[in-house]
Amino acid sequence: MFRPLALFSAIAVIATGFPGLAEATFRDDMVAEHIMPLAEATAVEAAGLDAVAGQYCAGDTDMAALQEQFYAVQDKLTRMQLLGFGPAELFNRKFRLNFWPDDRNAVNRQLRSLRNNADKIEAADFDITKQSVAVQGLPALERLLFEDGPALPGTTDCTLTMAITANMAGMAEAIAADWQRVDIMPETGEDEFEQTIFSAVYTQFELIADRKIKRILGETPADARPEQAEARRSKASMGNVVAGLDYVSEIMLEAPSPWSEKLGAIDGWVPFVKGLEQVRATANRYATRPMADLVTDEAARRDLEEMVSEIKELRRIMAQDFAPALGLTIGFNSLDGD
Repeated sequence: MFRPLALFSAIAVIATGFPGLAEATFRDDMVAEHIMPLAEATAVEAAGLDAVAGQYCAGDTDMAALQEQFYAVQDKLTRMQLLGFGPAELFNRKFRLNFWPDDRNAVNRQLRSLRNNADKIEAADFDITKQSVAVQGLPALERLLFEDGPALPGTTDCTLTMAITANMAGMAEAIAADWQRVDIMPETGEDEFEQTIFSAVYTQFELIADRKIKRILGETPADARPEQAEARRSKASMGNVVAGLDYVSEIMLEAPSPWSEKLGAIDGWVPFVKGLEQVRATANRYATRPMADLVTDEAARRDLEEMVSEIKELRRIMAQDFAPALGLTIGFNSLDGD
């Protein structure tokens, strides 16, 4: 069972890793104010999802309640995409929790194969962690809860649903616990940690603009690929964009933010703040509309294409203005490939 982690203990553990420091560092602030609260909230919501799944499969609640808790977890895991390093990388957790992008349709193939083997799923020794990473987390669960013929109480699909939610809850709890361990946190020095976070924000902008919007829109409506949109079955594609941008905004703008203090006097700061507010406003405008509708809506396409351009400008400001001011670089990111 998940046990909420005390935030003060995270601060205490981190402080012991840097003896002699009289005041909080960038790393202390970022972990205590921005990372641990999200990691803990994700673990709590994932534990809640596991509990509701058990209730649903026992016939004690309905699918609407299970889907509602799914959305709560999806929101948190979307924000956690920015933190795809350190504890999330251990044991391949980030892909096991949320296998996306899925350009080769691995989730469908692996889930279909697994569902065709009911005896395996119902076996007493069935272990979801021994199966493909594509079926261990959110995308596989989304298919079980939102596609035609969703999992029903008393069925093998419900057994599989409970296996997935239990696995997700365990991984979310482990990530939250591991963020309190200095020895496995990404890099060891203050400068290295700041570089890691900066690159993660830059990469998150790229993920949102290029993979979640531009790639789906295509050059024309005829080229659109809404079937590849993240969370399309739960109709949360743009809602996920909102969540991702909200977390970027929290890290970059909301007090106490070490960067807002350092960057406030730089010429690019005001355009960055205004630009981020604008892209968030656009995302919120379309948050509840399915991507399949947006790709054929002329006005929506214009807005989203403009949003992609605005995010590109935010990335330019980060690279040309912020990075030199902070003594950082952009460097390699996980979307670059080999």
